[in-house]
Amino acid sequence: MTSYNNSNNLDGANTDNAAKIKASATALRGDVEKTVQHAKEGARVVADEAKVRANEYTTIARDQLSENTELLAERIRTQPLQAGLVAFGAGFLAALLLKR
Repeated sequence: MTSYNNSNNLDGANTDNAAKIKASATALRGDVEKTVQHAKEGARVVADEAKVRANEYTTIARDQLSENTELLAERIRTQPLQAGLVAFGAGFLAALLLKR
């Protein structure tokens, strides 16, 4: 009879352990899902901030390019001979480099 009682106790212990493992797995799954959700939200926030900064930098670069283009056009109008010689020299150097 003792073996029957021991077998019964082991089956009950195994059932309890299986239930505990199942509950732990369910809790772990919930924790992982929460962690993944937080990671997604964090990534979304970082991406949004990067997008805003990229737009700011693009605007700044566009403004500087426009300003420099205007300055270059003004300098060409005031010093056309010098501008022509610089353009010729740059073209000549580019041609030499491209031949190689």
